[in-house]
Amino acid sequence: MNVYDEIFDATKVSHALLGRLTSETDDQLVVARSNVLSVFKAVHGKLLLCHEFKLHGRITGMALVDQMQRPLQCLILSTGRAKLSLVRFDPHKPMGMETLSLHYYETEFSKRSLLELARESKLRVDHERRCVLLCNNDMLAILRLGTNEDEEEDNGAATLPVPKKLKLENGMSSSHPIAQKSIILNVSELNSDIKNVMDIQFLNSFNKPTLAVLYQPRLAWSGNEKAVSKTSMKLIAITLDNSKNTTLYQVKGIPHDVHTIVPLNSSCVLVGINEIICVDNTGSLQSTVLLNSFAEKLTRSKQVDKRSLEVMFEEPVTWTSAMVAKDTEILMLMDHKAEMYSISLKSEGRLLLDFSIVKLPITNEIFKSQHFPTCITPLTGGLSLKSFQLFIGFSSGDALLLKLNNLRSAFESRETREIELQPEEDDEYASLYGDDEGISKPSPENKMLVDMVIPFDIEVTDRLLNVGPITNMAVGKDSSIETTVQGLSNPNRNELAIVSTSGSGNFSCLNVMEQSVRPLVQQALKFTSVTKIWNLKIRKKDKYLITTDSGADKTDLFEIGQKITSIKPQHFKRNVTTVEIAVIGRGKRVVHVTTKAVYLFNLGFKKLMTISFDFEVVHVSILDPFILLTNSKGEIKIYELDSKHRNKLTKVRLPEALEEMIITSGVILKSNICNDFMPTLEEYEKDKEQLLFTFVAADNQIIFFPKDHHDRIFQLNGVDNLDEMLFISTYQLPEEIVPDPCIKQVMINRLGKDGKEDFLTILTFGGELYLYRKLGNKFFKEMQSNDLLITGAPGNAYAKGVSSIERIAHYIPNFNGHSIILVTGSVPYMIIKEDVSKPKIFKFANIPLVSLTSWGDNSVLCVDDIKNARIVTLDTTFFYGNRLPVKRVNIEDALSNYGSLNNVAYHERTGMYVASFNKKIEYEAISEDGQKMVGCNDNVIHAQGFESGILLINPKTWNVIDVLSFSKNSLVNDMKTMLIQTNSRMRRKREYLVVGNTFVRDEDFGTMGSFYLYDITEVVPEPGKPDTNYKLKEIFHEEFRGAVSSVCEVSGRFLISQGQKVLIRDVQEDNSVVPVAFMDVPVFVTDAKSYGNLLIIGDAAQEFQFVGFDAEPYRMIPLGKSVSGLEVMSLEFLVNNGEVNFLVSDRNDILHVLKYAPDEPNSLSGQKLVHCSSFNLHSTNSCMKLIPKKNEFPQNFTPPQFQTIGANVDGSIFKVVPLSESVYRRLYVVQQHLIEKEIQLCGLNPKMERLDNRFYTLGHALRPMLDFTIIKGFSSLPINKRKQVAAKAGRQADFEIWRDLIGVEYSMHSLCS
Repeated sequence: MNVYDEIFDATKVSHALLGRLTSETDDQLVVARSNVLSVFKAVHGKLLLCHEFKLHGRITGMALVDQMQRPLQCLILSTGRAKLSLVRFDPHKPMGMETLSLHYYETEFSKRSLLELARESKLRVDHERRCVLLCNNDMLAILRLGTNEDEEEDNGAATLPVPKKLKLENGMSSSHPIAQKSIILNVSELNSDIKNVMDIQFLNSFNKPTLAVLYQPRLAWSGNEKAVSKTSMKLIAITLDNSKNTTLYQVKGIPHDVHTIVPLNSSCVLVGINEIICVDNTGSLQSTVLLNSFAEKLTRSKQVDKRSLEVMFEEPVTWTSAMVAKDTEILMLMDHKAEMYSISLKSEGRLLLDFSIVKLPITNEIFKSQHFPTCITPLTGGLSLKSFQLFIGFSSGDALLLKLNNLRSAFESRETREIELQPEEDDEYASLYGDDEGISKPSPENKMLVDMVIPFDIEVTDRLLNVGPITNMAVGKDSSIETTVQGLSNPNRNELAIVSTSGSGNFSCLNVMEQSVRPLVQQALKFTSVTKIWNLKIRKKDKYLITTDSGADKTDLFEIGQKITSIKPQHFKRNVTTVEIAVIGRGKRVVHVTTKAVYLFNLGFKKLMTISFDFEVVHVSILDPFILLTNSKGEIKIYELDSKHRNKLTKVRLPEALEEMIITSGVILKSNICNDFMPTLEEYEKDKEQLLFTFVAADNQIIFFPKDHHDRIFQLNGVDNLDEMLFISTYQLPEEIVPDPCIKQVMINRLGKDGKEDFLTILTFGGELYLYRKLGNKFFKEMQSNDLLITGAPGNAYAKGVSSIERIAHYIPNFNGHSIILVTGSVPYMIIKEDVSKPKIFKFANIPLVSLTSWGDNSVLCVDDIKNARIVTLDTTFFYGNRLPVKRVNIEDALSNYGSLNNVAYHERTGMYVASFNKKIEYEAISEDGQKMVGCNDNVIHAQGFESGILLINPKTWNVIDVLSFSKNSLVNDMKTMLIQTNSRMRRKREYLVVGNTFVRDEDFGTMGSFYLYDITEVVPEPGKPDTNYKLKEIFHEEFRGAVSSVCEVSGRFLISQGQKVLIRDVQEDNSVVPVAFMDVPVFVTDAKSYGNLLIIGDAAQEFQFVGFDAEPYRMIPLGKSVSGLEVMSLEFLVNNGEVNFLVSDRNDILHVLKYAPDEPNSLSGQKLVHCSSFNLHSTNSCMKLIPKKNEFPQNFTPPQFQTIGANVDGSIFKVVPLSESVYRRLYVVQQHLIEKEIQLCGLNPKMERLDNRFYTLGHALRPMLDFTIIKGFSSLPINKRKQVAAKAGRQADFEIWRDLIGVEYSMHSLCS
């Protein structure tokens, strides 16, 4: 019984489109990242988030189509194996998407296909938006889109065929359906010759929907090209018609390495690994560009020899195209190395005049860290030869928003020059190009013709952070390395961070993900008595610091200069408790509010006026020139400063309706939300912010009124129930007021960095935080993605939310460039919004905060529970737009290229990190005797090999302080730090680093492997480099036959996978290493993990084994084996109250839970591991790690609890948390209700998306893994709906459900203890 939760959302951009999805006036960028759909607008070269939606399924394709009689476009999403969702944005419900139609084809595809369906289908949309096609292997689903009546009459003959169709009704009105009925067929029904489809696309410039199909009747590759043919691929164009499908043309003899069709205006381009072919709309081969040394000539078309580029366009190809002139079209391509190429197609009628490819020379190396592009999308204006913008997503590296200033220069400056060859190079070029025809043919005078292009710069204007693909991760210290900061204890003391490796190619970086915000401490102070502080700014400079101690009825005044000194003005009251103090009167007066009086001072603290009360003031809000007071009886008073002489406070008349209300708090704010109800405003003032007095009543109503209220007040409807939408109306006095105060504080503020937005923030007495986004004059709950942290709970379910340290929200307009909200308390929080993300709530540091105030231009002075004060600011090296603050650390050296990092380990004794790197080099075919192998050809492109090594990194500076490089063709597969027993009698252990290395060689020779045992020793640092105080010291090294793919610690020894064996080795007192136990494995070990003396060993093809290790005598004891047919990628233990469970991910992106249950009858006394559940992931899992679990509600004698975290290649990180029986039952009821009763985005069934796989019947159908993303939606439901859900879970279940949610939410706080 476990629950799955995502703790870091996917960051890899997989798809991007430009259109008008949510705005009628501006083009927007629609971006998909696994299951997250984001809508951005580009403003002055920067991306600003407009809307974001989180789906329950993985997005595999998307397209935009027009709606009839509507300015907004419709979005077509392809999810899962074969599903289509047609959705549109509803401006009246902006926090969701309206599902127009849902089409499920997977079942029908499976029935008709002889092959197993591919994991993703290809989504294609006709250029005229007449129909949509979904292709999976050789199965097609064609969905005709609705058109207006005129188009129906003109194109009536283009109706699609109707035999063998799957009819699906849509949710639109019958008069204007957005989609008609689906047609499902096999591609052979279009033409009997078609099978083994490689690609399919709609062609442009045809009156009827016309398909181009690239297929291979007999599968071929380089190994069987002699038996089949090198030109076995075929292209066919078919027009879809209701009466007959017409074949327009068929092209044969296409090279088998061609894999992609790119439809252009009047032709299509076939992209292959070695060549690019242009085919016009009549099926004529116009021209062929040869791309590299392996390209073969096509005799039926014109040849353009560009083999000097030595480029290979592997699948998938990322491209975009546009007409830049009446007769000229540009096609831009990007290969896997992120190098850009431009193809110019110039034609006259059917005659192709120019078909040439140019590598765009980019001088500033902006794509150095980018590899494997996923999408290219031109922004508003499209491609142009002048200035235009491109958005490019990458699998490895950040997605970039680029500005290209003058593409025309790349074409106009292109010229062919003769380069004189050196005599010794003549033969090499002759062997490459001697028999070729084209412009690159060497001349008889030892000269060669090459294309010269003037380089031009591309400017990066914005980026979306991508931490994927994550290859490995470790847990260690980063922010808590220093025990003290500025003389006080580190505010992030005892915290551990998740450090991951990511990227490929030359992308050497680590990603540091903290569990809380790390503030930068600028200065430290110490107070003896303080519960609240204020900072008075005079002429925009910090002038006075005021502290108060409510327990001692004491207030102190300090003057801020070069030093902070205490002052004692004559009229300033010091033996009172200060409630609020502020500067008003345009910076000329100081108002001091105590629990019994209001004092008005000038800037020298000379008393001008006193107002005394016979009641206690409990809450104050000051906004120049008004003062709002709330007393302990629930009454309010408002005073205004005399604007002429500024020496008198006058009382403001209140609306009569307030006399019958009990007020809990009040605030003065500026907003335009009530402007529609103010008829006295001029037209130019309608959008201008007005001053509003805002109050929270005891019945949780929020009311507003301006100064000139005329006895009219307004209310925020739905706030007492925390509805999803709140709107303003005239206040209606209820028949009966039942005081049940829940809302403690409200504020309307602008959050963000450059593109700030208005948000309503509500803080409850239970410590809960609710955010509402202001759109127009309404507020919409910003919690639909369920990615906001739960900070409290009603009904005292969470003690830390209502602790002795009061929770108060403070708005900080400038916190190092960000407008944020800080919340004090025993667990403080920060609300922050990045321009490219929704607002996020993070734990702020790891200490309680009693009070805080703004300091300087961009800092905050905060006081903790032991009277320590710190002046802190925001660390802008972190990105706060995901669920955890994340910082990228580039591991670079000006003299060395480390390639990509693939493993990272944390050495706890020294606090150092160790990372392994794999640098790509040209593969050297060396035989066993060290000589070059026979048949090696140096004149062709070499394969790529690796050269590996390890880096010792000091996290204080993140500098590389030691490097060890291995020989060429080496590959570090695994590396871990372990506590290894060095003395069997004393059982003394020492922390070592174990590195598993493999030598990659030719397939004719056996693979060699080795392992290294290192210690990290302290040394004298180099002069001027105090961080170089540690070095790697080799303890032992051994080479053997067999690849090393995994290492792990077991009971004070270490395990090495060695080919088809695993061996456990022991370290002796003389530092020698001896094997003590071994075991055979079926094929290849993909991962191995241990828990005490228990082992699980995963195999690439033969599942995994559960093994025990015994040291007396040394032996490995097989305990059980999985029999579910898994292809293991990664695995880990999942410990739950003494039960031994296993978490396994396979190659189909499915997460499995199995357990060792010898008492169950079907387990054969434990030999067969019991399959519990399977859970679909949205990406491929790469690694998993077992960490402790934090129990927020501990009980006596509770054993240690654990959880498992895992990382995926799309940059997401998840955790799997074991649950008790009672907790599981309650959360299961909540999940079922939310799935069945709540409207799901895009019509997707969350249960089906996560649980539907071929292993479903093997697990316990009534005990599936829970999805916390769904369950967490309980916290954002309106109050009345919460009660309905809780009633289904039992009596008083509301209290327990909140504790269950918090228990799962804060399980990762074990890294903060």
